[in-house]
Amino acid sequence: CGFVFVALCSAPAADLYRAWSAADALCGWLCELGDGEGWTGSRLRLSGPSLGKEIALEVIEAWPPTYLQLATTIAGTRVSQELVLEPEGSGAKLVLRHQGSADLAQGTENGWRLRLRLLDYYLERGGRRRVVTVAGTTTGSAHDAFIRLVDARRDSAAPTPVAVFAPDALCGELDKDTVYTLRRFPLSSGSHLLAGQLMTWNDDVDLETHRNVVEAIVAQAAGPAMTSTIH
Repeated sequence: CGFVFVALCSAPAADLYRAWSAADALCGWLCELGDGEGWTGSRLRLSGPSLGKEIALEVIEAWPPTYLQLATTIAGTRVSQELVLEPEGSGAKLVLRHQGSADLAQGTENGWRLRLRLLDYYLERGGRRRVVTVAGTTTGSAHDAFIRLVDARRDSAAPTPVAVFAPDALCGELDKDTVYTLRRFPLSSGSHLLAGQLMTWNDDVDLETHRNVVEAIVAQAAGPAMTSTIH
């Protein structure tokens, strides 16, 4: 199963390419921790410890700053991303082609939509990203679990989201320096991980002052049994 994203970006191709191929830049929008090299034949190792996520990407082909092909294997299925960048005025046209499991198509597509939104924030604001994560679990259908997140956000101090990718994710801005995301991840036996994250690229922002916002949302949507991390 595959899909294609096309976007016009204000950042030049060289900045976009680095955001996808350099481990420190990938931490600015895609992962919490990263290492490795973005050259043909090398590997990039990305992880999100707060959500129990880890992946090793093979760099199949790299032609900076216009072409990058990455691949990995998830649950026995080969998954790949092909990135093509074309200069467009002072910015660039981004074309992302994803191939992967049909069973995870909707969640994967919505996940990439959210990540590309975070890429925009990173390219606009730059700098080191810091993240607070609060997570809990719930049961029921994917739709019902996501609606609980949506309703909890509505009852909270978090402003209206700027983007909604039902039934998997939404994101918005608490203020000019702080972004929030709310996500649903499928688990086994009809259960779901609900995660709220706060993130900033401004070293002067104290994320702890906003932690109660995502804690309240996840507590209402998933119940009081939660985990919370900051990095």
